[in-house]
Amino acid sequence: MSTSRLVAAALLALLALLALTVAGCDDGTFAGSLGPTGATLVSVGDRGGGTFAGSTTTGTSAAALVGRWTHVEASGPGGGGLLTRIEWTFGSDGSASRVVTTLTPLGQAVAVDRAGGRWTGGGGIVSITLAAAPSTPSVTLRARFAVETGLTGTTLVLDGLRYQRSDGV
Repeated sequence: MSTSRLVAAALLALLALLALTVAGCDDGTFAGSLGPTGATLVSVGDRGGGTFAGSTTTGTSAAALVGRWTHVEASGPGGGGLLTRIEWTFGSDGSASRVVTTLTPLGQAVAVDRAGGRWTGGGGIVSITLAAAPSTPSVTLRARFAVETGLTGTTLVLDGLRYQRSDGV
């Protein structure tokens, strides 16, 4: 098996483990199903974060989310120097997409996971239903968010992770 296939298989196993871990993180902030019939509901807890010095929260309304947002992080010590880029796009028509790309240190894509769906939000809470393959149910994510403006630009704090606006708005 080639190295890229081994890395892709390891990444898929890690994503499956992460999905199982997140599914068990219900913080009790809501009950019931937010998605369509048969959807899996994943409660994403608040990972912390918050406003940093020199920034101001500019929005917790649905309109503040519209745009493309990117977060990049390095893998842990055993990750071989891989980077993970997560890109969320929230459309004004309620459409949503998430692209998770695993990159080598030189910027070559090792694996790409794309998901599309719908979103609603307001009051600092966003609910995102991602469409799944025909044989699996959809997944609904619910998380806290805030959009901040600071010296480094506009930042979306989504479930404690910081995403930079990447659509030029």
